[in-house]
Amino acid sequence: MGYRSEVAFKCSEEAHNVLLSAAELNKDLQDLLKASDRESCSSYNNDEEGFYFWEYVKWYESYSDVSAFERIMDLLDEMALDGEYGFIRLGEDYDDHELRGDPGQFEMYINRSIEL
Repeated sequence: MGYRSEVAFKCSEEAHNVLLSAAELNKDLQDLLKASDRESCSSYNNDEEGFYFWEYVKWYESYSDVSAFERIMDLLDEMALDGEYGFIRLGEDYDDHELRGDPGQFEMYINRSIEL
């Protein structure tokens, strides 16, 4: 079954161009971007570019697609573009979360709640 996460990524046009250029060279990264389920996210805007959302996904760095995506975020950080994207990963455990870039810049926040 495995450990699952919810993952969201938003970015500026400049950062999105870097991501798409890398995806042209990496089929695993292309497939990961295509697997994004943006429509399932309540805040999704149909006109919004540079927005990706994965729900109930195995986000393991040992997976080639996830590793490629993580390397792109590393590259954006190295290019001093860390303010040009926001990334949030929420794991199943209450205290398991990861934030990269500047999620607040893209109106991305963690909000855990109880659903009945």
